[in-house]
Amino acid sequence: MKKNGEIAMEKEEVLDRRMEYIKELFKDDRAEQLELDVEMTGPSIGEDEVKKAIREMKAGKAVGDDGVAVEMLRALGRFSIRKITSIANKVYNSGELSDMCKSIFLTIPKKSGT
Repeated sequence: MKKNGEIAMEKEEVLDRRMEYIKELFKDDRAEQLELDVEMTGPSIGEDEVKKAIREMKAGKAVGDDGVAVEMLRALGRFSIRKITSIANKVYNSGELSDMCKSIFLTIPKKSGT
């Protein structure tokens, strides 16, 4: 439905209204990024933390952009724990999180009658 109360009938109208709704819903007036001159350091991420995180992940869920399922990580056992720990510590120590700070919102329309 359009803002003026009319029903959007054309595909482009529906898509435009969805986009407008999402922008309104997630509107953020905060400053883009705050620059901090504080050097924050802490203990490295341990293999036991990674092992616990993998153990607590729910199986049977859809994979993300990386295409890696929880079941794959579990099947690789200690190898996956060592590799993930290494990668996590590299990210942690470098402070580079550029791609990890992005979000993508997908609207999934409801199917009538369900």
